[in-house]
Amino acid sequence: MTSHPIRRCIPLLIVALALSLAAGVQAARQGGKEPTYRERLVLGLQARRPSEVDFVDAVVDTVERGKLPRRLVDRTFFWARERSPERNGRKLHRPIIYFQPALTKQAEKLGIKIERDS
Repeated sequence: MTSHPIRRCIPLLIVALALSLAAGVQAARQGGKEPTYRERLVLGLQARRPSEVDFVDAVVDTVERGKLPRRLVDRTFFWARERSPERNGRKLHRPIIYFQPALTKQAEKLGIKIERDS
């Protein structure tokens, strides 16, 4: 007695299903990755000009070196986002224009120079 053709395909279907699940999990990990601190600041502050992105890079570098408290940066980040006025659900001014001078002034008060480590 010969086996039904579908029964012969079951092992292949199981392997195909396992491979597709593994590929889906891998894609989800790559697509759903957490943004870096730098990405969060650049996007959240709407930093577009090269000088603005350079400032964010200097902030991140100063935080990573342990010179600038991340909590201070985060507090200033949220303050700048709230400070930026909205009309019809859109920001009239990009938060970076409030963030950069405010953080610079706070860092100066603490004797901290925001700069990249070359």
